[in-house]
Amino acid sequence: MLIQLSIRQLHQLILWKGHPRHLPSGLSVIFDLSHPVFVFAGPGNNGGDALAIARMLYIRNYRVKVIFIKSGRQPSPDCMINYNRFKELVGSVIIDLNEDDPLPAIPSGACGD
Repeated sequence: MLIQLSIRQLHQLILWKGHPRHLPSGLSVIFDLSHPVFVFAGPGNNGGDALAIARMLYIRNYRVKVIFIKSGRQPSPDCMINYNRFKELVGSVIIDLNEDDPLPAIPSGACGD
C-alpha cells in the first residue's frame, strides 16, 4: 500500500533516535504487516533518514524493500552508515538504481488510493 505521511508523522519518524523496539506508536496504524513497504531513498541526509526508518521497520518484521537512487552524487556519510546497516540485515532487500534506470515493478495491490 502506498502511504503518504503527514509532515508531523514524517518528522516524528526522522527525529526519533531510539531503539527499533520503541518505534513511534502510530506506525502500527500507518503500516500493515501483511503488505510490503517500499522505501525510496537518495544519497543525501534525508535518504539516510529513510534508510534508518527502513531498518527500524525491517527489525519489526515488516517486509521492507529499499529502492536506493544514486542520482550521480556520492552518498553523505550519515547516508552510507544507514545504507550499510540496512544491507547487513539478513534477508534485507536493497535495489541500487542510477537516476536513469527504470523503477522495479511494484506488485499490484501495493498502491492504495
